[in-house]
Order: sequence, then structure tokens, then C-alpha cells
Amino acid sequence: MSHRSAALAGLALVAPIGLLLVAVVSELEPLGAFLRSLLTIDGIQPSTLGRAYMLGSLLLLPVALIVAAWPIVRRQADGRRHLHPLNLVVVGVVLLLVAVTWGELAVEVVRCDLLGIPNCD
Repeated sequence: MSHRSAALAGLALVAPIGLLLVAVVSELEPLGAFLRSLLTIDGIQPSTLGRAYMLGSLLLLPVALIVAAWPIVRRQADGRRHLHPLNLVVVGVVLLLVAVTWGELAVEVVRCDLLGIPNCD
């Protein structure tokens, strides 16, 4: 796999969670309303499709990181490593998404499950 195709594959793998985060954070109302209607029940509780979408997106993040970083970490036939700027950018974006999503998930687990804070949802 070439470095460009690895970068594009990494971007394609993070597109589902990236689209959702952009819609939620920037409050893009037509897209946000569509995603809420598709992924939730009554706009509050996640539907089965919403849960599958989020779980699948969270699990695709490490895969995207590995795919995008592979051309950076592997050695060429001459024994050198080549830094590809496109792959570095994609790895940075994926790391940012991992930090935001997995970090927020960890905070929710600690607050709701471990500390038992009422009304944490």
C-alpha cells in the first residue's frame, strides 16, 4: 500500500466519527438534525443503529491510526524511513480524534460508573 492510499484509507476510516463530531460541535442544524433522527430515539436515547455507529466508529479509530502510520514506521528497502507529510497530518488528526473521543468516554465511565454521580448522562 502506498503512502497516499494509506493516508486516504485512514481518512476514510475516521470519516464516520469525524462527521458526527463536526455536526455536533459546530451545531450544523440540517446535518445534526438528520443524524439525531437517524441515531437516536426521541432525540435523546441512542437507537440500536446509533450504538452500532458509535461503537464501530470508536473501534475504527485505532485501525485508522495503524493504517495511516504504517508508511511512516516501516523501513524502505534501503533501510531508511521516509516521513510522508500527508500521513503525518492524518496521524495527527486521528490522534486528536482518539484523544477527544476515548478521553471523553473515559471521563464518562469514571463519573457515571465509578463515582456514581447522579444525573451524569
